[in-house]
Amino acid sequence: MRFEYKLNDVVETIGLLYSSMNVEEVELTRIEGLNELGIDGEAFCKKHMKVHDTYVKTFKENMVKYENMNFYFKHDSQIIMLIIAIIFEYEEELINGDTVLVDELKKDLIDGCKNGLGMEIELDDLTSLERIVEVLQDSCLSENEKWVLMQILLEPIKHYNILRNIIIDNIEIYKKALSVVEKDIKPLISEFKEKKNEIYNFMKSFGNVLEEEGIYYVSLAFPTETIILSKKGFIGLICPNFILSKDMSISKEGIIKSIKAISDKTRLDIMTSLKECPKYNLELASKLGISAPTISHHMNILLVNNLVSILKENGKVYYYLNKEEINKIINSLESLLL
Repeated sequence: MRFEYKLNDVVETIGLLYSSMNVEEVELTRIEGLNELGIDGEAFCKKHMKVHDTYVKTFKENMVKYENMNFYFKHDSQIIMLIIAIIFEYEEELINGDTVLVDELKKDLIDGCKNGLGMEIELDDLTSLERIVEVLQDSCLSENEKWVLMQILLEPIKHYNILRNIIIDNIEIYKKALSVVEKDIKPLISEFKEKKNEIYNFMKSFGNVLEEEGIYYVSLAFPTETIILSKKGFIGLICPNFILSKDMSISKEGIIKSIKAISDKTRLDIMTSLKECPKYNLELASKLGISAPTISHHMNILLVNNLVSILKENGKVYYYLNKEEINKIINSLESLLL
């Protein structure tokens, strides 16, 4: 594994644009996600997110605005992850202003829709509006996300160029925001360096790691998230504070956490499906009729609570029930209550 302890201009700018236009929604989603991990999300954010909040506030006050920014950045995070994946494939072209070939862009869009959004879509599906609509109707995206993605699939070069202009014009604003919090970021990076092995092992337990030649960067725009692309990954600088939290390994509280994880219907459906046999992400998505990113979200919570484990086979990550841990929970409940 290789770590680069610096921020990436393009990813940070995209993340700041998204956070600036969805401040309340992003904060609520983050708190809910932490709560599901057994951490007091509101208390955690008050304690650890001050640097990030200043970073976003400075950017928002100075960002270069476009009339069509809402189209790209004012919606759920699934489309943002697709935008990051596509834009990052052309990072050098974007920075240098080089031409992007439409056929290559379409191919990468299709790959992003398949691997990132769990959609069943092929290059030939882009030949007509009717076929695109049909494919999107079968997806588990929200209606707003379907509308945005339909427009992007119909005219990929047009939307790439608009996004490029938005990002390029705001990179200097990102650098200004960075300069305001630069002193506060240094201790976060130092702590990250000290705990990189624990962080990597935690991610590895999720199967959420790059191949050997991949490079990991740190991110403040996505402070508690991990983003894994084909050859590069981005890990939030605040991650060490919850990944290695002492609150995540307390006996009685651990039982409560596990029960809370199982109490969600979707997660219980996932576990019931895994009882039949191990399955990979898209297999579960298809069987349960929900999107691959939604499966990943719920699977992360089950993995954190040690209720499922992973097995890599034939280039795929299979999930299976951790029956030993489930038996421990049952036995602990029995000794506690009976």
